[in-house]
Formats: sequence, structure tokens, C-alpha cells
Amino acid sequence: MSSFQDPDRQQRQSAAAAAKRAMLQKFRAASEDPEVARRHAARVAMNEVRLVRMAEREAAKLAREVVLAEQAARAAELAAQAQREAEEEEALLAAEPRRLSAKPKRQRLSLPPKGPNGRFCWRPSKKPPGMPATRPAKWQKRNAVEAIDNAGAGPVRSPQPSLPRKRPASGER
Repeated sequence: MSSFQDPDRQQRQSAAAAAKRAMLQKFRAASEDPEVARRHAARVAMNEVRLVRMAEREAAKLAREVVLAEQAARAAELAAQAQREAEEEEALLAAEPRRLSAKPKRQRLSLPPKGPNGRFCWRPSKKPPGMPATRPAKWQKRNAVEAIDNAGAGPVRSPQPSLPRKRPASGER
């Protein structure tokens, strides 16, 4: 036989009821504490302030949306007005008789004149008066007369183009 005796059912129930009463008393004492009431009041006040700020932000957002809608309507109105003006101008231009200058279209656009064969003529003697008569740089460098013309000094390069040096054959030196 064992020396330890298990508590009977009656003792276990009375111990459980005593523990429940102790927890209930502890809870009631904590809920009646003035510090807990003060913290609860502070939380409620913070929540009210938060709700006020949220309402202010929502009102500001709605005001911004109204301003943006007004700006969009104003921009659409200006675009429509510009479109109407462009259409009116087009209608006026279409209604007027076309006044063209005596010059052909390519001269009005300041393009070079066409030669007798119908192609654009790019020879220096045939260029329009606004375009200088120049030669490609390759020819200017090789022509010693033109180089002397402007500089007044001796030729910059020889009249003959310089040829690359011939390399000796592998056997010659």
C-alpha cells in the first residue's frame, strides 16, 4: 500500500472553486483600479483624435480631387477651343482663293534649281546665289593653287598626292 492518498472528489471540487474565486477577485480588483481607468480614457481620447485626423485628410483629398477635376475641365475646354480655332482657320484658308507666288515651289522652299535634264544641279557654277561655291575638302587639300590663294604663303602640300611607300619584298631590304 502506498502512503500517499489521492484527494477524493470532494476535495478536488472545493480546491477548483477556491481557485476560481481567487481569480475573480483578482480581476475585479484590477478593473476597479484608477490607473486602468485612466489608461482606458487616454486610449479613447487618442482614438477620437485619430478619427478627426482621418476625417480632415478625407476632406482634403476630396478638395484636391475637385481642384484636379476643375483643371482637367479647363484643359479640355482650352483644347476644344484650340481645335475649333484651327478648324475655323482651315475653313478660311480653304474658302480663300489660293495665292501662290510666281516662284515655283522648290524655290519657295529654298531648294537648289533643277538643271536642263530635270535633276538637281549641284555644280558650283549653277548653285543658287545664297550657297557658296565650295569643293570637297579632298580636292581643296590636293590643289596647291587654292591653298596659296587664301594663305598667301607657299603650298601647304605638294600638287601631287602623296602615295603610300612601297614596302620591300620579304627577301629585299
